[in-house]
Amino acid sequence: MGPVGSRVQVCGALRMLVDGNEVGSGIPVGQARTLVTYLVLNRRRHLDRSGLAQALWSEDIPASADRTIAALLSRARAAVGNEVLPARGDVLIRLPEPAAVDIETAREASHRADAAIAAQQWTTAWTAARIALNVATRGILPGIDLPWVVTERDALHDIRMRAWEAIGEASLGLGGAELVSGRRAGREMIAAEPLRESGYRLAMRVAVAQGNPAEALKVYENLRSRLAEDLGVDPGQESRDLFTSVLASTSA
Repeated sequence: MGPVGSRVQVCGALRMLVDGNEVGSGIPVGQARTLVTYLVLNRRRHLDRSGLAQALWSEDIPASADRTIAALLSRARAAVGNEVLPARGDVLIRLPEPAAVDIETAREASHRADAAIAAQQWTTAWTAARIALNVATRGILPGIDLPWVVTERDALHDIRMRAWEAIGEASLGLGGAELVSGRRAGREMIAAEPLRESGYRLAMRVAVAQGNPAEALKVYENLRSRLAEDLGVDPGQESRDLFTSVLASTSA
């Protein structure tokens, strides 16, 4: 039997399993959790106290930063152990291999979904997209708006949108009852980014696949109205071409 390794969840509730043992539950919420999350995501870098101060406070670093960081590290070390968070030298999280971090798993799954869509491997795409979506939907460090957290949050949003799009494409490829998920995917994309045309196009294509071109035309009208009201522009060429195609099918 191979090594158990470690699994870390930084999206949603923080969880750390090291060699099969849960060690993350003892990490206090607040700055201690923010610090451990940053260390996990940057575990391949040797970090000094200056870098940690930037991660925890950005530009408003207090005079007591060193003492606070030392206290936070002590609390985290008490939870995860000295082997995972050594007390000497640069600060570094050591996760036993194989190590799986959920946000990295989501990125990899998103890439697999995209590749599977390109290869028309619909079931593979569906499965990979669901893995990515499960992680991305949980979010990361709610209420914390440090620059690096915002960057990770934006990346998760992009993963979530790509996952919904992959689920929609897979549902169109699989057809039948799976189209229900495609319809939901389109709605989720529109709700998340009401000015992003790809969600509307997906919803239109699913409606046509379900034998409801009238619904597809209604979706297009919603897109046209939204863009006109908010931006003063018309839908892009790809969306207009899809509309023309659907309209022609209703009059054939």
